Amino acid sequence: MEEATKQINILKEMAERTGLQISFEKTEYLTSVKEAPKQMVTKYGKINRVSKFKYLGEIIEANASDKEGNLLRVRKMETAFQLTRNMYNKKSLSLNAKLRHYNTVIKPECLYASECLVLKIEKQMEDIAKKEK
Repeated sequence: MEEATKQINILKEMAERTGLQISFEKTEYLTSVKEAPKQMVTKYGKINRVSKFKYLGEIIEANASDKEGNLLRVRKMETAFQLTRNMYNKKSLSLNAKLRHYNTVIKPECLYASECLVLKIEKQMEDIAKKEK
């Protein structure tokens, strides 16, 4: 932890030289070390430890579990489908327009979710199959 504290102090000093500021109220840290303190104290402020945080739309957890991230991806996929489901039933839209929309909006989200999804339990697969029907 001392090495991390030194690095944060150096980062703060370098940021100030270039005119940038680091907000210690917003800054959090994540570690897999179980004995880590709840707060990391630097000479500029305290940094709180968290068990998970969102980074670039993904949930990062301390135990390297991807369970919550997978649930979030499935929720996004379901939301995208539910928001556009009624559009596909409309007769006024051409089949070509519906296919373009599907290939642009729904398909990428589903592919991303399926590429990242690790199914460890058969029940999860059955639940997804039920939702697809």
